[in-house]
Amino acid sequence: MLNKQTKKHRLLVVMAHPDDESFGPGGTIAKYSKMGVETYLLTATKGESGNIHPDIQDEFAGDLGEWRSEELQRAAKILGIKEMKFLGFNDGTLCQNFMNDLTKNIITEIIRIKPQVIITFEPLGISKHLDHIAISHATTLAFYYAGNKEYLKENNISGKPHQALKLLYYVIPQSYLDKLQLEFRSGYPDEKITTVVDIRKEFSTKIAALKCHQSQKKDWERFLKRQEKVDLRYEFYHRAESFINDYDHHETDIFEGIDNKSRYQKNRIKEFDNFTLK
Repeated sequence: MLNKQTKKHRLLVVMAHPDDESFGPGGTIAKYSKMGVETYLLTATKGESGNIHPDIQDEFAGDLGEWRSEELQRAAKILGIKEMKFLGFNDGTLCQNFMNDLTKNIITEIIRIKPQVIITFEPLGISKHLDHIAISHATTLAFYYAGNKEYLKENNISGKPHQALKLLYYVIPQSYLDKLQLEFRSGYPDEKITTVVDIRKEFSTKIAALKCHQSQKKDWERFLKRQEKVDLRYEFYHRAESFINDYDHHETDIFEGIDNKSRYQKNRIKEFDNFTLK
């Protein structure tokens, strides 16, 4: 049920390609959307340089980017995203743009949306894809600069400055990576994980969103097989920045502290430090 506080809360997720939102923080998006938080998604590219799964090769015709954008629209609907927007950059080019156009585009959207919490990839982008790395760095810069009046004026960015309260990096625990024996992936030290979101009730929604990305079927089939070795029903974050006073503890609610108490998880993990990564 919505209340006055949930109506005020806004979550912004910033990703590089269609499917990043579902492979990454999809369960978190679904959880908070269901609780009445306004959730927004920015996707920098349409993923037009990616591969297409053989199962749909016969159906596919034309522009892969348009195909993948339609997949994302279906996934966004399942996750309950209020608004999704493409930033219009070419796939594979974000590193060429992140210090100027990309960052400024994200700043403009932060000012417009006014989120309290922003989620993006950790600095190495998990897969170490250059676009993932670029979107992480651009979003981090935008997080700070969107609240800087002088920067906005110097760069002719219109709108009233807005400082989001938390910046969260979506991460994979190093202990998970060790069990999965994945190469060319960036694991995050377990001790630096600040936020664990329980998505057990939303996991089926996350899977349904993943399956909207039929062009990437090979990837999500491989992803789902990881359940044999690790528990995918939790999503992990490093709180890269928080402007909430005296706020340095672990959390299981990404909005915790913003209203001085949690309003979303009735059945929270009571003691984060007793939580065991499986």
